[in-house]
Amino acid sequence: MRLICFSLLAMLLCAFAPRPSLEQAFAALHHDPASAAEAQSEIEDAWRTADETGIDILKNRAVAAIDQERFDLAAVLLANVTQLAPSFNEGWVLYGDVLQRQGHFGPARTAFTQALRAEPRDYRAMVKLGELARSQGQTTEALGHFQDALRIHPYLPGLKARLDDIERDAYGREI
Repeated sequence: MRLICFSLLAMLLCAFAPRPSLEQAFAALHHDPASAAEAQSEIEDAWRTADETGIDILKNRAVAAIDQERFDLAAVLLANVTQLAPSFNEGWVLYGDVLQRQGHFGPARTAFTQALRAEPRDYRAMVKLGELARSQGQTTEALGHFQDALRIHPYLPGLKARLDDIERDAYGREI
């Protein structure tokens, strides 16, 4: 009986234990690479979860469609996600990614911009905008987006090297 009571108490304590806030996680992005990786995981886990179960179901179906390379279906599902939950930045990032894969660069740019309206610190959307700008030869814009992302997450894997490549490519040319 004591074991059962102890187990229940432990479960309750875990369930109500304070979780680090998103603000704390964003602050931890600046500490060191190991802390940043853990914070990135916490932040992205929070971003992946919608406030409503129905939105999560639609998003999960869209992710499954993306995994199956059924981009038309994913685009329809994500269009619904963004319409029903315009403040859900994960929906916008996924929608932008699908649109970009389909070659719809203007609407993809709009979707990534909407993600930043929903969450101005979404470094993933900044990186996506930078990649999109770079693919279209807009070096200055790409640099700006990548630098913005590094200001939020200085240890974002691979981004510093990408930024250095762009700066090296642009060296000697007016940007």
